[in-house]
Amino acid sequence: MKQFARRKIARSATVGVIATTALTLSLSSAFADPPPGKQTTPEAALLDCSDDGEHKSPDKEWFQSCAYHVVKRDDFKGAPEKTNTFSNCEGKGDLTHSFSKSIEFSQSKSHTQSGEVSVGATLGSILSLGLKGSDSWTTTWGKATTSQETVSEVIKPGEKAWLEFTPTMVKSSGWLEAKYYQPAPDAIWFWTVNYPTAGGTGFVTETPKQEGGFAVGDWEKKSIACEAPAGATPKSTNLP
Repeated sequence: MKQFARRKIARSATVGVIATTALTLSLSSAFADPPPGKQTTPEAALLDCSDDGEHKSPDKEWFQSCAYHVVKRDDFKGAPEKTNTFSNCEGKGDLTHSFSKSIEFSQSKSHTQSGEVSVGATLGSILSLGLKGSDSWTTTWGKATTSQETVSEVIKPGEKAWLEFTPTMVKSSGWLEAKYYQPAPDAIWFWTVNYPTAGGTGFVTETPKQEGGFAVGDWEKKSIACEAPAGATPKSTNLP
């Protein structure tokens, strides 16, 4: 649904330029509406907001800017991310290993009622600005990195172990606002198209929560017997 109302802003204006010679400039009429016959659809606005250079609407040349407005946001737990596994299968005693708690990952995705939305650099930046504007966190859309710390853990003989990080994810719902501007010899047209609707929650995006530039979540040490059958449940120990 297009979100604009026809509103004539000004018939004309005269601007006086004070110099050695007085100059009077008559401005064209300006309308808060698209030009006659132009119907920019919400789907076209989505294309222009997420334009990666290959997909764009017929009105792309008049496209000016896009903003993501967050109406609702909630936290949830994402899928666990694992470090490398280290084994002490042949050892006769405990093995102390230094695990790096550094993982770069991306579980970000966006969708609407029509399906998943491909998010490139352009739309990713727009979503990041919207997320930053909705609270004091430093959450941005896309990849996230855990802290650069290391932790020493004991691996028992006959076992193998790894670390798992379960990220806290941010799910936000809102809408995209696309602005267009088209000048002409006798008029200036500017209009706004929202996707899906202004004030709605039809654009949904999920991305890792971040604070201080690092992903927020929970760490666990996982260990299991080297000879454990497939599908066996590993032992878990919570880490700070």
